[in-house]
Amino acid sequence: GGHAWTGALPVNGVSMEDALCYVAWRSRLTGERLRLPREDEWEKAARGMTGNEYPWGDNLSGDRANYLNSGDPWDNGTTPIGFYNGQIYEDFQTTDSPSPYGCYDMCGNVYDWTDSWYNSANRVLRGGSWYHNNSYDRFRSWYRPYSYPTHAYYNFGFRCASTIE
Repeated sequence: GGHAWTGALPVNGVSMEDALCYVAWRSRLTGERLRLPREDEWEKAARGMTGNEYPWGDNLSGDRANYLNSGDPWDNGTTPIGFYNGQIYEDFQTTDSPSPYGCYDMCGNVYDWTDSWYNSANRVLRGGSWYHNNSYDRFRSWYRPYSYPTHAYYNFGFRCASTIE
């Protein structure tokens, strides 16, 4: 049997170069001015002006974000986008957990590539991932890991930003 929630899973296993190719393709297709967010934009989307540790507040729990052994029906893998919206799925009660700007999955699920350099060789990722447990700081809104732009790990993904004039 399938899961009660049928939302799309986040893209994962992509390098930053893959993400940039998708953004360019999607921009040409739709006419939108899409791009990867800079890390300061990503962090503001996650924390707003509140300075919270996590998008919703200062406490991490398995009913709000996807991390290793968090207890969700997809434990030890990605959850559908927007899964933590306050509904019950397969007897698993979620708590509505958007960021102050209404963005979901800013904590856990997959790391997001950003368009910011960590150093001369690496790009910044943000958001933590399902692969790590909650004993790390990796899920806090300020945590900034990095990787080579050519690396495409199973827990690396991305989200698009849009330039508005």
